[in-house]
Formats: sequence, C-alpha cells, structure tokens
Amino acid sequence: MKAIDMEAELFTPTFTAARTVGWTAHVLEQSADNAIYRPESIYTDPFYSN
Repeated sequence: MKAIDMEAELFTPTFTAARTVGWTAHVLEQSADNAIYRPESIYTDPFYSN
C-alpha cells in the first residue's frame, strides 16, 4: 500500500474490508452445502508421533 502512496490510516480498514469479503465468501460456500471445506491431507512432520 505504500507503493501506491496510500495513506497509512487506510491500511487497516483496507485489510479489514478485503478479509471481510473473503470470510463472506466462505460463509456463502458453507451455507450452500452445510459443510465446512477442509483439504484432505496427511500431517507428515517427522517430529510428530501419535
């Protein structure tokens, strides 16, 4: 935001607006199928033991 000479006072509101749009998209996706979307993956940390 400094690169486009945006005033420093607008950094937090701009970040918040962008984050809110993302959260809203997630809520709409979840409400469409009543499911929480999570990638299927296996944790492979060599220091983790069950």
